Amino acid sequence: PTRRSSDLRYYHAIYVANTIIANDGKMTNFSTADNNQLVGEAYMMRAYCHFLLANLYAEPYTKVKPDTTRGVPLSLEADVNAVLTNSSLAQVYAQVESDIDKAYSLMNKDSWSQGFNYRFNKISAQALKARVELYKGNWSGALQAAQNVITAHPALQDLTVSSPTLPNSYKSDESIVSLEQVMTATYARAGQVADDLLSLYKVGDYRYDYYYNQLTASVTTVSKGGGGDYRSTFRSAEFYLIAAEASAQLGDLTTAKTYLKQLMAKRYMASLYPQYASDVDALSQEDLISYIADERLREFAFEGHRWFDLRRTTRPAMQRTYNGNTYQLNANDSRYTLRFPTEAIEANPDLARWNPNK
Repeated sequence: PTRRSSDLRYYHAIYVANTIIANDGKMTNFSTADNNQLVGEAYMMRAYCHFLLANLYAEPYTKVKPDTTRGVPLSLEADVNAVLTNSSLAQVYAQVESDIDKAYSLMNKDSWSQGFNYRFNKISAQALKARVELYKGNWSGALQAAQNVITAHPALQDLTVSSPTLPNSYKSDESIVSLEQVMTATYARAGQVADDLLSLYKVGDYRYDYYYNQLTASVTTVSKGGGGDYRSTFRSAEFYLIAAEASAQLGDLTTAKTYLKQLMAKRYMASLYPQYASDVDALSQEDLISYIADERLREFAFEGHRWFDLRRTTRPAMQRTYNGNTYQLNANDSRYTLRFPTEAIEANPDLARWNPNK
């Protein structure tokens, strides 16, 4: 699955995961360790897909009362005839966290060799936990899980060296899990980078040079996708920035700035980094949180994070013009949450109903 897949593909992946979970201990020609690893990966897949579905088709956890807010249907059995009904957002997140904990207890692989690192590993359970807690606004939980990831997988891809591997490649030092393709070749060729995004990159930021390709004075395309190498689900830079954001929200500005600067040192020209680091050291709590949000945009542009970041935080107004037509998204617009697909509701009318007291 990818973060751009339809809901049916997510539920298909969940069905496969449920089938593996249902056959725990029944699979032949497997050692106990291999059985546990595979079943653990199935729990991870189920958790990850339910989490993504909730963040596409349900209101953001941080903006509502989760106990009384519609989530998405939970699919916990390998039954193609099951008629799914909605669960509360709190129930969905609770199931996701339960599945993460189960996956962590079963998996025994801390990493996979290059080419097999599309598979979940033990570190990825902490990675998903950090992201879940971040989206919940549970800063202490997000910080602890992010620190666990950093301790186990501290490597950051160094963009200050000549011709580096891009951080979102499955070959990158940062790769924890490289399941999802960042961007297909079609999107990479067609996509034109907005000026307001490009303006966020400072002089001496190597990401501007490596992430983008300036074709003309007015046309810039994306270089960090379009090929099979560019696959990234979890990479270590995310957890430095989660740790930074969570620490800043908790008021520990020294720790937040330390994590942020560790990433910046691998992204900025050596002669300019000291000044940028000094600028960060001077930031107030409010300005630091804003700076980290911009840093997430600079770092993860076109990797599928931005929409979710906007949903869980400020949900700002946005306006874009394409082929002469202007499209407006208002602040806190209801369209920050996708509607269930019409064909899904036609097939299962229960999806259109929600009783928080049931």
